[in-house]
Amino acid sequence: MLVFLRVMQCATDAFYIFDENLYLVDANPAALSMLNIDKEEASGEHMLELAPHVEKTGRYIAYKKVIKTGEPYDTFDTVDEPKWKKMYMHIKAFKVEDGLGVVTTNLTELKQTQDALKETQKILHNNSNTNHENR
Repeated sequence: MLVFLRVMQCATDAFYIFDENLYLVDANPAALSMLNIDKEEASGEHMLELAPHVEKTGRYIAYKKVIKTGEPYDTFDTVDEPKWKKMYMHIKAFKVEDGLGVVTTNLTELKQTQDALKETQKILHNNSNTNHENR
């Protein structure tokens, strides 16, 4: 079990554990960094106090359903709030005892790379068409 805890502490994905009322029980350093908060401030805070945007995305209702039914929830989401930089995320939620576990993977760098690649492909395609027209 100690090895598992060390893995969680070193993981680049954000791990959150909430109780049945969605108050934060624990989070790894990646999660705290994503929220831009320290552990003492975050512990015991309600999910909506930590991340109010969760309610308007529909994830709050989905998380409550996970706790009620035990059925996992998986989604991709974009967070674009003044409190944080724009982030693209893959989110997995699952029941942990009577509460909720959430694992969030920050896909922002991947998304930026994909966007840059699409832009490069568009430029290359336009240049190719221009070259063909000039022949």
